Amino acid sequence: MKTTKKVLAFLSACTTLLCSALPVFAETADESGKYDFTVQLDRTAYNCYLDDNNDCPMRVPDGISYESVTNFNGIVFETNGDVDVSKLDLKYEFTNSDIFSYYTANIHLGHNQSYVENIYSCQINGDLSELEAYANEISKMEGIKYAEVFNIDVEELGALINTSKDDCCIFINGGEDREEYMNELNNNKEFIEYLTAISADPEVKIYEDEPLLYVSKINDRTKYFDIVKKLRSLEYIGNNSVILATIPVDNANITFDFIGRDYSGDANEDKYINVRDCAAIASMLAKGKGSSLPETADYNKDGKKDVRDAAAIAVELSK
Repeated sequence: MKTTKKVLAFLSACTTLLCSALPVFAETADESGKYDFTVQLDRTAYNCYLDDNNDCPMRVPDGISYESVTNFNGIVFETNGDVDVSKLDLKYEFTNSDIFSYYTANIHLGHNQSYVENIYSCQINGDLSELEAYANEISKMEGIKYAEVFNIDVEELGALINTSKDDCCIFINGGEDREEYMNELNNNKEFIEYLTAISADPEVKIYEDEPLLYVSKINDRTKYFDIVKKLRSLEYIGNNSVILATIPVDNANITFDFIGRDYSGDANEDKYINVRDCAAIASMLAKGKGSSLPETADYNKDGKKDVRDAAAIAVELSK
């Protein structure tokens, strides 16, 4: 198997991250015919291409490629500064943080990107309607300025490593003693019978100098995720052992929204209210294009979009 050092480094770095989620799978054929198969894994929907699919936007020459969308959500709230949050008896564990991070991307969750004090957030990944109801409950607590639900979608292009049609592999965390674990698996009758039944190589091997084992020669690659699910369901392997080894091949496209947020004052429509909105209003008015400002520019809600809105935003920001 030919694998670059970059891929190996990425795989090693992501082992903990990728194994931490407990996945829910639902694999189906793609009715549109654009993809070779689709799958839902935990919070991520994968639309997958095999290497001979000409519709694949990544042009990955050898293996399974994908377009994915991962959803994250949670609650953010801000206090007036006089509240001891630890005494609010909240049902989730909130941290004093204004940031949602995804690899190198950071998204500010509060109203103002330049103001991060007294803001608390929690990534929950739950039912949106339930989160909205709880955010509304928090907003009514004494000392809470606002509470809102954040909803974030991360779109990515990527590939699964070592998934060529000639030798498709699935990786298993080798643990503290990978050789001993390999021998245990190879001596497990149920495990070997399963590998034989799916026409895979019935022998687990050590993967180069990495702390990994691997199953190879998986012929039906559209069943890749089914096999991962089966292996994770085995008591002697477990949910946190089988690795979904992915390589993002493009920068993530992140879209986000805040459910329950009043966007009045967001003149530049970036989902925040700050001095940039004052500048946007002033700039458009100076060009005689005040009528082109969005309705959210009417911060004081007097039915007009003018300098009074910029002034009102400035006053609010100064508090």
